[in-house]
Amino acid sequence: MKKKGEIIKSSKAGPEDTFDIQTIEKSIGTAIRKRRGELGLTQNQLAKKLGLSYQQIQKYETGLNRITAGRLFLISKIFFTDLDYFFKDSEVPEAKETTTKVPTIHLKGEHLTADVQKAIANLVSSMAKNVH
Repeated sequence: MKKKGEIIKSSKAGPEDTFDIQTIEKSIGTAIRKRRGELGLTQNQLAKKLGLSYQQIQKYETGLNRITAGRLFLISKIFFTDLDYFFKDSEVPEAKETTTKVPTIHLKGEHLTADVQKAIANLVSSMAKNVH
């Protein structure tokens, strides 16, 4: 049975495929506290920039309250950083590669062989991995 705050990535996921949302929230909060300290901002100063109370910043930093994507985006702009900054030291497990069925590809009405389809799929996959 799924615990409160726990995410299961797929319907066929095993115990090793689950992670706790609170762990992610705490990790993001830790990153906010760290960056705020690097910039010499107090909780009150950050709160004023966001139109919040300093108590709300405390709750974000401790992981008690979840941060919306929009709010995290604003914080990243105030901190002069990218969104990935908040996730780079996160304890979120890496996504596992999954096998997917390669769709049939047609070019000008002609059916491509399985080998050609696989080569195209590998090329597209390789290109996608290199996109930032």
